[in-house]
Amino acid sequence: MDTTQADGTVPPQEDLGIDSLSSSGEGVGRLEDGRVVFVPFTAPGDRVRVSLEEDHGRWLRGRLVSLETPGPDRCEPLCPVFGQCGGCALQHIGYAAQLEAKRRMLADALGRIGQIAVPEGLVVHPSPQPYGYRGRTRVLVQGEEVGYRRQGSHELCAVT
Repeated sequence: MDTTQADGTVPPQEDLGIDSLSSSGEGVGRLEDGRVVFVPFTAPGDRVRVSLEEDHGRWLRGRLVSLETPGPDRCEPLCPVFGQCGGCALQHIGYAAQLEAKRRMLADALGRIGQIAVPEGLVVHPSPQPYGYRGRTRVLVQGEEVGYRRQGSHELCAVT
């Protein structure tokens, strides 16, 4: 995979362990110097090789180059355009682990951001239909193709 940037440089790569998920669903790992790296499409427990694409001082954003060792909750996404379409961030993680991650995200938002005491035993109830729905959508049509926006762009990601 060519990782050369527009200016002709190649971003540094690092091996990284993914420890948790951010509130946006990105995997979170730490470099040896303690800086946090956010990596989309990674899961807790993954060992990955990442390209360090953006340096924001105390934290970085990386791009998954290779999955060296999958974490215990990693699964095969059901959607054939997962990772291309910008609609889903967690389909590569088993549903039970998704629910636990969402519970932790909610508790963190209430406690850290909202300064609200989080009750013990906070429960996130599972959906009776964990796949095959969207909470919101913007459908694009170009000629004969129909789909959603490609991840991080305004381009069409055609779906069936």
